[in-house]
Amino acid sequence: MAIPFTANAPEVSSVCDHNLPLIPLEVLYAVINWQREIAKKHKCESHTSLFLTKDGWVAEPFHQENDESSMTIKVDYFDDRNIKRYEELIGASINGCHATIHNHVNSAAGQSSVDVEDEKQLMGPHITIGKLNQAEIDFHGRFSIMIDGKHHFIPMRVSDIIALPLPFRYTEAQLEATEKMILNGVGQIGYPEEWKGKFHIKTGTAAPVTPGKQTAAPANNTQGSVVTRGITAKDIGSRPLNATEIDITKAPWSILKDLDCSSYAIFRADLVKNKSKYEKLLIAAECEHGVSTNAIWIALCNVKNIAGIPLDSTVQAA
Repeated sequence: MAIPFTANAPEVSSVCDHNLPLIPLEVLYAVINWQREIAKKHKCESHTSLFLTKDGWVAEPFHQENDESSMTIKVDYFDDRNIKRYEELIGASINGCHATIHNHVNSAAGQSSVDVEDEKQLMGPHITIGKLNQAEIDFHGRFSIMIDGKHHFIPMRVSDIIALPLPFRYTEAQLEATEKMILNGVGQIGYPEEWKGKFHIKTGTAAPVTPGKQTAAPANNTQGSVVTRGITAKDIGSRPLNATEIDITKAPWSILKDLDCSSYAIFRADLVKNKSKYEKLLIAAECEHGVSTNAIWIALCNVKNIAGIPLDSTVQAA
């Protein structure tokens, strides 16, 4: 099968065939400034999505809500405020590439168990920012990828994901020192005006933060983290569904196999778009096997690979 991405790291490049460009530094600056203001004001986490399109990386903080001083963050892509923009961006993304950046406020950067569940459904690079309100912020990077129907996380440095200045990319020591120097200078750049009002206190009352100096259109170019990002509790903790349990020649699988399985986000978007065709069949499959929507997506990926069916193969809904 064709693996949709390649990152600037040998572990990923060896198994991938699509060149993934680095995220521009100014985009990261804008994201950090937006999240840092929220962390300082509310002492809680926030989250930003990034989509790789033919025009480059597009950063988008979807509407999200949180409790004051809480280490939980919820971003529901299928919320009425988000779904139109989400479908636009996931539709424009190359191979469904959906990267994320979120923070652990004052805790160290890392990947929590819930981060793992969320990110294995979003193919692309993911960054956690730690110690966001402190003098020296830190980072944890990884790459989420499906290889022959099986999910993998590839550890990555922030320099494998973000475009750092080339003169400093010579030695590990220089690179590490430069990362700290550059990324701790984020207070010099603001973020887009349209990002205001995307963060809400959980009661539903908007708590917008005031933007700093605007960037030049940046959107175009282990502890305590619980980030659901549009994945319901039903999607987490399910037993695996073995491909041998599926017969794609019989209902409901003969219909469900027509779903676009390129990534979990695209799979979910296809379900929403063609709700009348798939919803009852999906519920029947979940009830019959006692599994989650995510387990069904993974099983369909495996079945399509075994049968030689492209993951993005679809049949137009009637």
